[in-house]
Amino acid sequence: MKALQRLGPGDSDFNAAAAGQQLFGSASLGIWLADFGNTDQPISGGDDPEGGGRRWNVTAVFQESNKRFADKPLGSRSAWQAVSERAASMSDQLAQILAQHDQSQGDELVARECRFAAEHVQYLAERCVARWNDHAGEASAYKKYRARACELIGTYRSLWLERSRYGGLEDSCIWWRRLVE
Repeated sequence: MKALQRLGPGDSDFNAAAAGQQLFGSASLGIWLADFGNTDQPISGGDDPEGGGRRWNVTAVFQESNKRFADKPLGSRSAWQAVSERAASMSDQLAQILAQHDQSQGDELVARECRFAAEHVQYLAERCVARWNDHAGEASAYKKYRARACELIGTYRSLWLERSRYGGLEDSCIWWRRLVE
């Protein structure tokens, strides 16, 4: 959706509902995708004093996906708790949207990719909260989040192979390694 927004003359001219209807046959899914892109707004938007300021062309979620469990997270604990709550709410909204949307076979892949994206953001936000709660040094917390990352990697690889060529899969999975280190 962000790429579509850049194609137009400006954010004010972008219509997420129209884009969703055109691309997916669902205005609601278009609106959800545009909103989902702002799930980490408390940190990426510069609202959180511990977040390091506004980010351009990168999100806090993306930056956190490249961090080891023992590394200090960007942003504050309360900001990541807000992101986690927002991601959970977005997952609930997605389930409602998909339940109402008549899905063809191609749409099912889009639905699984959206569910995976929501699950991935939820995982990273919860992982950041755990790291802020001084669980970074606890073996049990690390093992829990490492096991969950391994499950997500399996889903990611499966979705990748349905959408993309095999040749780029291993390169695309490199950043996941940091989550399990």
